[in-house]
Formats: sequence, structure tokens, C-alpha cells
Amino acid sequence: MSLRILCGLALVGLSLAPGTAVAARRDVLVVVNRQVADGAAVADAYRAARDIPADHVVAVDLPAAESITRAEYLARIEGPIAAWLNTRAAHDDIVHIVLTRGVPLKVLAEAGGRMPLGSVDSNLALLYRRLTGAPVGPGPLPNPLFTERPAADGQWPAFDRRLHDIYLVSRLDGFTREDAQALATRCGPPPAQVRIVLDGRSPGSGPEHQWLPVAAQRLRERQPTPVVDLDQTAQAISGGAPALGYFAWGTADPSLRMRAPLVSFVPGAVGASMSSSDVRTFKEPPAAWRPGTPGPDARHEGSSDWLAGDWVRAGITGWAGAVADPYVDGVTRPHVFLPAYLSGRSLGEAFGLATRYLGWRTVVLGDPLCRPFGSEPAPADYEREEMSGLTRPMFDRRVDQARRQERPPSVEAAALQVAVGARLGQEQRPRALELLRSWIAAHPDDLAARQLLGLTLNPVTERAEAIEAYRSVLAVRPDDTVMQNNLAYVLATEPDGRAEALRLARRAYEQSRGEPSVADTLGWVLYHTGELDEAGRVLQEAVRRAPRLVDARLHLALVQLKQDTGDRGRQQWLEAGKIDPQVGQRPEAAPLLAAFGPAVPPDVRR
Repeated sequence: MSLRILCGLALVGLSLAPGTAVAARRDVLVVVNRQVADGAAVADAYRAARDIPADHVVAVDLPAAESITRAEYLARIEGPIAAWLNTRAAHDDIVHIVLTRGVPLKVLAEAGGRMPLGSVDSNLALLYRRLTGAPVGPGPLPNPLFTERPAADGQWPAFDRRLHDIYLVSRLDGFTREDAQALATRCGPPPAQVRIVLDGRSPGSGPEHQWLPVAAQRLRERQPTPVVDLDQTAQAISGGAPALGYFAWGTADPSLRMRAPLVSFVPGAVGASMSSSDVRTFKEPPAAWRPGTPGPDARHEGSSDWLAGDWVRAGITGWAGAVADPYVDGVTRPHVFLPAYLSGRSLGEAFGLATRYLGWRTVVLGDPLCRPFGSEPAPADYEREEMSGLTRPMFDRRVDQARRQERPPSVEAAALQVAVGARLGQEQRPRALELLRSWIAAHPDDLAARQLLGLTLNPVTERAEAIEAYRSVLAVRPDDTVMQNNLAYVLATEPDGRAEALRLARRAYEQSRGEPSVADTLGWVLYHTGELDEAGRVLQEAVRRAPRLVDARLHLALVQLKQDTGDRGRQQWLEAGKIDPQVGQRPEAAPLLAAFGPAVPPDVRR
């Protein structure tokens, strides 16, 4: 395949578009799963409650399952959200991403342990950083918003896009759609007398045993002073006035091994616990199930831990938990989120301040905008850089990353790379080409710009200019794998160019060690030279290594059709249609359409 497309996908991480819709809440993006009807109902309730515009909803398309692979997460959750942000240049405008019922909970660990099991939510918090071009390694990673104590003036810091290269991710979910809808609309004003319940157990030596006393001290220093019930015995706190804040040890405290909380909650109440996997599932257990009961038969979805769904049903407005053991250092800090929340920080900010790691296992449940105390700050309004159209925080971060990783000859050259990527992400390719052509006219020896031009040009409709760009780079850098690959792809369709195309494609294939997209180009050239057996072997290997590479499946289907292995060709054609429902519109698909009909039946096209 032409690596122009691959470059576009990489550069879509460097992108933007015309301004976002003017609305009451342009800092929130809601995510629904198209295959789970409950999610749309929850999203509708939340949008109505918070005046969130309809175009601030992203639909992902996934089966109704609580766990997905990392590859699925990147392609089918991060991908659509990143595309929405890129197209609208909303990277800096969005602060909160709100997931709704039906969006998967867990990203499975990769074989070999390179990427551990984590929550979708905590991984998605790092999307902003990834879109700047910064490397994002395996979690747990430090959360730049996390703090153990307030500033010198006693204030807890607010989220600041210029300082924090993350998103605040929360979730509206529960055992049922009704539970999730209630969670979405539960925020309310504070009661006249605030009560906080800190239900500990007998003190131990670990630092976590000091969290509740520190929380109590900080809360009691506030004016007006809330009622703080702190218990550090084997007894459980029960009854009393409804609480606005709650923290407990979960089933690690034998007195708390029950499903129904022993205290009630006011609207706006927030809480968390020391539980290691209370957000492992939203599948409701049998009525007779009790957390903390010993024995493997007493587990529900792999654990006897508390279930956050019980707390949602009991009336909590916000809850921070985990899909799997975050270890003690990964627990949400009560001595941070409770005083921060009472000081006027929003639910999303308070839990963000109290969460040490991202790319890890935390899930925040509730409306992130809930703010019973203090006043809502004015929405941030960022200057846009003219050449790219990006807002300044994102533009400056991308230029910084381009300079670190690509090492362009100047800041101006780095800015050009960022601007071209941004305009491609906006689907403004003519503007990207205009920027490149103007730059090359003034800097004819800039090889990187010529390569970028080659990657941006359409090798079909702008064939002559694309070939000129590829050859201009290869004249100076004959081993450039990308330019060899792209030139081979273009030359393959012309009889006079096929010998050169085959030489270039084989060389690029060897240099890339069979990288699937480059293998696809070699297979495409071999198809045109009539070497069908080798073409089939190369393309089958490309499909094996990259099952969602639609070009390889399309080209393999053409090879198999020509070999008269129709059933296999039909299978590849249908698989290509599942990946890209528009595949039938490609010119090279005509023989497959004639032989097999549409790759996607009309009744399932979207």
C-alpha cells in the first residue's frame, strides 16, 4: 500500500479543524457504544442535564463486553475519539471525557507483561499526551495533576491545560440503565450541615493508615467545619445524617462485608475505598451474594471485593475505584479528594488530584462537572496558531515533540511539519499542499519537506507530482524505504514501470523486514507482474501480521480471484468490507464487485 495513507494516520495525531460548536459545555465529550442501546439513553440524560451539544458525542462500535484487547482499544476507542478531536481542533477545549454504560471497562494485558491490565478510563486519560506526539509507555505512569497536599495558600490546584497534558475521564454506569441514568443526574447543592464518614480499622504501620487521620484534620480545619466521623476500630459507622463524603477499607474490614452501605448519601456525595477491584464489573450479582465471603465459590466475576454498582444504587454521586488491584500506592487518596471537593473543586478535578497514576486501573464514576461548593470557572479560550489552526497549548507541545524526535533543521521547519499534519487531520489537504509547496519553493533543498510532500500527494490524481517528489528524495537518499515503497506502488500499474517497481518493492520489503504495509506493496506489484503464487504468499503473511490492513485483504482477494480460488477470494473480500464498508468504492475493487457483489450487504451498511 502507499504509505501516504499510513502517514496520514500518523499525522492525524497532529491535527485539527474548524471551530467547535458554541455550547454551554464545550469542555465535555461524551462517548457511547453504538452496539449498546443503554449508553445512548444515559448519554441523552446527561446531555440534557448539562446542556452538552449533540455533536459532542462520539460513537464507538464494539460488542457488548467489559474487556477488550489493547489493539481493539487503540483502534476502536482511542481512534474514533482522536479523530473527533483532530477534526474539530478540540484538543485543548475538551477537559472531560465521559464514558457511558456499554463502553468496555478493561484493557487486557499483553502477552509477556509489557502492557499490564488496566482500565479503559485511565488509559484514555493519556490520549491528549499521545496526540502531542509524546511517547506514552506502559502504566502505571505519574499523573501530572496528582498532589498530596494543597498549595501554600491552602488552595487545591484547578485543572490547567497549560500544565496538564491529560484528559479527566469519568464514567456513567451501574448495574442497570436506570442506575446509570440516576448517576448522570444526581448532583445537587450541599446540605446545610456537611457530614463526612471516614470508616477505618485498627491503625497499622503503613502510610495508608495515616490517610484518614490526615483527611479528618484537613476537613476539620475548614470553615464552616463539617461533621467528621472518624473511626479507627473494628466497628463500622452506621446510621446518622446522610453523608456527603465517604471512605472505608472495604472487605479488608470484617465489619463492612455487606452490599448495602450502612450510611445514606445526599445528592453530590463522593466516596472511595481501599477495595482492590470494586469496578471489575457492572454485572449484577445474585441477591444472596455477599462481599468478603471466603472461598472461590463466593466470588463474583473473579473476586469477593465490594462492587461499586452497589454504591451507585445506594445513591452515591461520585465514586473512585479500580478494575483490578491498583496496589496501595494506586488507591485514590481520601485526604486529597475530600478536602479538594469541599474547597470548590469539581468531582472530576477532586478525584484527579487524588489519583497518583494514569495508564493504570482507576475508574471514576459520576458527573465530573458536579461542584456543590464554589463557583464554576469561565471556560478557557485559547489563541489559535494561524498556519496550523491548532490552539496554542497543543501546537506548542507538538512543535516541541517534533523538535525532540524528528530533529528538523529549525523551529520553522518543525512548525511546518506540525501544521501539515494538523491540516490533514482537518481534512484540509489542499491547504496542507499549499503550505508544503510554498515552503519547498523557498527551501528547495529541504529533503524532509519533499518527503512530506510525497506522502501528502494523491498518487492517483496527482501522479506526476508524486513521482517527482519520490524521485527527488531517492536521488539524494536512495535507501529511503518509504519513498521506494510509494514509488513502487505507483509504477506497478504501468507495464513500462513494473520492472523498476518490482526492484524497488523487493528492496523496501527487505529493508523493512516484511512490514505489512510494505509487504502489501510487494504483493500488489507481484500481482501486476503475474507472479501470483509469490503475491499470495506475501499478502497472506501481511494479513496474518496485520489483520485489519484492508489494502492487503483487498489485494489478496484479487490475487485469489485471478487464481480461481473463488471461495477464499470471497472471504477476503467480505473481511475487507467489515474493516472498511467503503472498500467497494475503490477503483481496483471493480473485479471483486463483479465477481462477488458488494463486500457489505446493504442492510448492514452504516
